[in-house]
Amino acid sequence: MTSPQLPVVVIQQIAPVKAVIGVSEQYYSYLKKGAAATLSVDALGEETFSGIVTNIFPTLDPVTHTVSTEIEVANKDLKLRPGMYARVHLDFGTKEALTVPDKAIVRQAGSGARYVYVFSGGKAVYRAVELGQQQGDLYEVVSGLNAGDQVITSAPSNLKNGLSVKLRK
Repeated sequence: MTSPQLPVVVIQQIAPVKAVIGVSEQYYSYLKKGAAATLSVDALGEETFSGIVTNIFPTLDPVTHTVSTEIEVANKDLKLRPGMYARVHLDFGTKEALTVPDKAIVRQAGSGARYVYVFSGGKAVYRAVELGQQQGDLYEVVSGLNAGDQVITSAPSNLKNGLSVKLRK
């Protein structure tokens, strides 16, 4: 039985299948048509599927600050179905960067300023840092630190700039 408001049949193509994902605007400049993608769905366990970026929509969502991006997967075995919840990994490459753990970052109340304490000459030195990308509990340090600086990661709450400290290993 059917009604005037409902379609009698819906035809969907599933080989290839397309997934539309939202990619954060911070990665927009890295998106390229033809780039490789890896897709997985909870319903199929650890199995992964290779795909490619086929379309990058021209505008960003003003609420989520994401750009809709279409991934095409061959789906030769017809295991993927429309409506499945998928996770997509896009590889934008790697870059060398200084990182600090979240627990080392001191957030200045009332401002966006970020600091870390560095061990220098037996003292804790308060150093302003500019942070970049976050991955897990690590933040990229864009400026304010140099390679080889020893960042204090488990500082007591009463630590002050210039205070003598000893390192525990």
